[in-house]
Parts: sequence; C-alpha cells; structure tokens
Amino acid sequence: MDIKIHLLVDATYELPVAWTVTKASTADITEAPTLLRQLHEKHPLAWQSARVLSADRGYDATALIENLWDDYWIKPIIDIRNLWKDGEATRLLLLSPLSPMDNTKPRRV
Repeated sequence: MDIKIHLLVDATYELPVAWTVTKASTADITEAPTLLRQLHEKHPLAWQSARVLSADRGYDATALIENLWDDYWIKPIIDIRNLWKDGEATRLLLLSPLSPMDNTKPRRV
C-alpha cells in the first residue's frame, strides 16, 4: 500500500507540528482540518502566533481559504489550481481595522 504523509511545519524552526498518514490516493484538502485541529490542541502557542499558511495547489479550496482568514486570521498563501475561468478573479484579503496583528478577535476552533 502506498502512503502519503501530510505535514504542517513551523517555518521558523523547520519542525513538523502536525501530521497525518493516509493512503496515497487521499486528497490533501481533506486533511487540512485535521492538521489545523492538531496544531491547536498540541501546540497552542504556535497556534496563537500562526499568521500565514503556505501550501501547494492541493489545498486550494474556497472553504479552507475562507476558514483560515475569516475565522482564524491566518493568511493563506496557496498556489491556485488551473480551474479558474477567464475573467474570474481570486479573492483579495484586505486588512481591516481589526487586523490579525491586533489579536483582538478571538479565534474559533
């Protein structure tokens, strides 16, 4: 059986902070909620300081992008899939007066 390892890595220390092992055929996007939940539960300080999530196009899903930014104020930097139609625009994330840097909005899990 072929396997796939899904990792969430702290870019500052270059260490994995959450991971799952699945069959190779498992889509990356299905593991994103599990990885984020693991980070929140096992490394609450890393969770509180998380500001950016960089991922490949396997994680390009509107629900994940909206969840990261709208609920957790984590800026998603995700390579887009080639499914966009001509004239379709991606969503720009603009900082509001209550920006994530203020730490004034509670994070939901």
